[in-house]
Amino acid sequence: MAERNVLDKTSKVEGNKVVLTKLTEEHLTLQDLYQVKQNLNHQKQGIMQQMGQMKERLLVIEEQDKENDEFIRLLEEQQI
Repeated sequence: MAERNVLDKTSKVEGNKVVLTKLTEEHLTLQDLYQVKQNLNHQKQGIMQQMGQMKERLLVIEEQDKENDEFIRLLEEQQI
């Protein structure tokens, strides 16, 4: 497990918020770094999967939009 030491900590009030600033030092082992890499890869895979789902949804929405435009065009032609 990574060792983390807080070297300095300051806080100030800005409006209705407290801003906390910390200076930390971390000691990471090779195992810690591998764990971070594994977590990052897992996050990337999740994002890539979500992107694929979003692309599919976008294609469906674009097709529905084209179909709707065609219906509008047909009805507008009838009014002329």
